[in-house]
Amino acid sequence: MLYFILRKKKEVEEEVVVPALPPYEEAIQKLHELDEKLLWQNNQIKEYYSELTEIVRGFIERELKVPALESLLTN
Repeated sequence: MLYFILRKKKEVEEEVVVPALPPYEEAIQKLHELDEKLLWQNNQIKEYYSELTEIVRGFIERELKVPALESLLTN
């Protein structure tokens, strides 16, 4: 019984919930960010296409509920 009296109550922390963007809007935002990096113009073509592929796969996975990102990890 003494244990219950001496035990401190855990403080309840509120988590800040940020609403997720719809898949289309998130993909468009990431495409704009990719465009601003100017990878294509700076001859970083492989990195450009890698990021582009990741954006498209993320969109497909969220929009169509298809595990598209898993194939990225297995290649």
